[in-house]
Amino acid sequence: MKISTPPVVLDIETGDADDQYDVPPDRFYRLGGAQYAGQPVGYVTDPRALASIAETSALTVGHNALDYDLPLLDRARRAAGGARLDYIALARDRRILDTMVTAATVYPPPANLKPEAARKLYKLDSIGPKLTGIGKSDDLPALAKEHGGYGRIPLDDPRYRAYLAGDLQATQALASYFLSRGLVTDYVWREQRVAAIAGHISSTGFRVDDRLLEQRFAEGQARKAELIDQLVRFYGLPLTDDKGVPFKSPAASKNGKAALIDAFARHGIAEAQLPHTPKGAVSFKGETMLELGARHPNPAVKTLCEAIAALVGVRTVYQTLTDHLADDGRVHPSISMFQASGRWSTTDPGLTVLGKRGGRVRERAVLLPDDYDEVLVAFDLAQVDARAVAVHSQDHNYLDMFLPGKDMHAEVAKMVWGEVLVATDPAGYREQAKPLSHGYNYLMGEERLSETAGVSRELAHRFHVIMRQQFARKAMWNQEVTALAKTGAMLDNGFGRKMRCTPGREHTQGPALMGQGATRDIVTEGMLRIDNVAPDVARMIRAQVHDELVFSIPRRHVDEIERLIVDCMSFDWAPPGASRPVHIPADKSKRGDNWAACYAK
Repeated sequence: MKISTPPVVLDIETGDADDQYDVPPDRFYRLGGAQYAGQPVGYVTDPRALASIAETSALTVGHNALDYDLPLLDRARRAAGGARLDYIALARDRRILDTMVTAATVYPPPANLKPEAARKLYKLDSIGPKLTGIGKSDDLPALAKEHGGYGRIPLDDPRYRAYLAGDLQATQALASYFLSRGLVTDYVWREQRVAAIAGHISSTGFRVDDRLLEQRFAEGQARKAELIDQLVRFYGLPLTDDKGVPFKSPAASKNGKAALIDAFARHGIAEAQLPHTPKGAVSFKGETMLELGARHPNPAVKTLCEAIAALVGVRTVYQTLTDHLADDGRVHPSISMFQASGRWSTTDPGLTVLGKRGGRVRERAVLLPDDYDEVLVAFDLAQVDARAVAVHSQDHNYLDMFLPGKDMHAEVAKMVWGEVLVATDPAGYREQAKPLSHGYNYLMGEERLSETAGVSRELAHRFHVIMRQQFARKAMWNQEVTALAKTGAMLDNGFGRKMRCTPGREHTQGPALMGQGATRDIVTEGMLRIDNVAPDVARMIRAQVHDELVFSIPRRHVDEIERLIVDCMSFDWAPPGASRPVHIPADKSKRGDNWAACYAK
């Protein structure tokens, strides 16, 4: 891309990031800086003035600007009675370049890194020195400590201004690096748009029913106490040592571990069958216990695992929501796009862990539409992961599973159990087939598939044999992707996203990344298509969870907006060079006065 005029580089200094939704935005903003190439830094104390600079520049550059700086400038200007800073439109017009988003797209993280670990790779003080030799200057945390907090640093402190100027210089160097090397591709510009929408979702937040949340939180605390009491009464878990001093971590004490191992033994689960740490010790980590309980058919084992998770401090979803409830009555999840596949990680709070099926769907009831004259509607893409794998592999037998009138999971059920048996309980067998289908797409082995899907090892083996026979081209595609990944080449998800496998794990990661990466961009393609035809509707998105988008829609326009969203999210797609596309169909939920009501029977 050639820039006729130099881009303006922006950066802001604020109060403590944890307070950004509890302090008025014009007060949370403290000092901004703007700089054209080769020009002195312009320091800006009024956020409205900095917003105007971003709005009128041919190209504005910032590091993490679409997640932090620009949404704050928008909120600050609107709080002062001004017009919206439409950074989604600026990204659509290619007038915003976020160097953090660009770096993560051009140099993707390896697949084995967790989102937050990957995010650290692209912080200005990490990616700047690596690519340009220029990083952050000075020590802002030390300065904040000296003055009693980030919000107390004097605006005219020369060290404060020098720190801001250093960030501008490092960001300018990054932008020049990417632009001069032709690394800002069409896909990179696409990612700016996706990041702008994600920033708007986070900044707008999701309204919370605080009364219901308070009630559910109290119920959760009572349940937690009850579960720990069961461990003490039924399984003899000691909470204190021989001198009566409470254990800081009962599950980590020698006698506590022994009691928990014995508890599992009572239910027929030997110590060797329990999860272990890399060093060989039994692992009672909360997430590990919840995972074990979720896949075990014995309700008593499920309860035992839930109790241990409560003991070691796993927070309930209601506690997490309470911890992150802002003064504006909303939660503002942090959205990270630093997974190898580009999939979103939504944390603080993690909306993706709120239940959708069975009794757990009630967890979503605490989240509400924006106002009483609006409703929540969820839109999802049917079997989109499998469709992505099918179209990438160009296995025509597999693509046939998605023809109109067919249901992939029902078809798989017939292959495995036979049409006669499936006819006795179509819904039940279809549900059993779902984990089999998903596991096979991502090359899950027979033993793991047996555990995950809750089927016998013999059935898992038969399923593998049937799938290899029916979908030979897909099996060959798996081998082709693996072979390519083993050369060290990056994979392309079909939209232009480059993805990097972990050396030695190409066999499973390669096909999985192709499916997950394509799925991610099929979902974001729906977002961008909505933004193309109805920008105001794109701003109604309140959450993205896997293949689902949740909108808060005015009741008086809900019919037409639902039709528009379904139309934009439904399309035919194939990666470049493929001869046969797959249809991506979107479906909508019921209209709900809370999120759980969208899934009411």
